[in-house]
Amino acid sequence: MAAELIMKNAEWSGPPGPPRILKKWAPLVLGIMTIILFVVWVAPALGELSLIRTAVTAIREENIEAGAYFYTDVEKVGEAELYLRDSFRFSHEPVE
Repeated sequence: MAAELIMKNAEWSGPPGPPRILKKWAPLVLGIMTIILFVVWVAPALGELSLIRTAVTAIREENIEAGAYFYTDVEKVGEAELYLRDSFRFSHEPVE
């Protein structure tokens, strides 16, 4: 009886063959292929939509560094910060 249990367990816990390895690697390969497909084909196609094209054109015309991580050195951000700060400060005061 113990030998039968060992044989049953040996069938399930054998060395990984090519099908098991493929099952483990398939999601990773599929995910990488999906990312490449999105970057190469889908994202450029989205840039051609009229709404997004308008935003891209405005970003290019205003010379905005869209890929910048920190916008502390961009002049437009300083102007926008002052505008927002003043609008929040003065919007809560009652008008006489």
